[in-house]
Amino acid sequence: MSSIELGTGFSAWMLACIRCPVTQEDLFLAENSVVERLQADQENGILVCRLGIQVSETFEGGLVNQSGTYLYPIRDGIPCLVPGEAIAIL
Repeated sequence: MSSIELGTGFSAWMLACIRCPVTQEDLFLAENSVVERLQADQENGILVCRLGIQVSETFEGGLVNQSGTYLYPIRDGIPCLVPGEAIAIL
């Protein structure tokens, strides 16, 4: 489990209620190793979102869908659940 904290207004029960906007699967906090790998890809300029656009905004963590195919970035403690901003996990 990741050590990233979700924003003040975002509790554990809310996490249990939301779903991946693309696959409708449950979401979980991303493992630190996954986040670090994607952050390294971002620093190298090779990280793109689901729309194929380079990810330029930094993120400190993410929510991953149950099948492990998409990460939704957490920025300033707030998860971004916009389908186009999902990052494919390869």
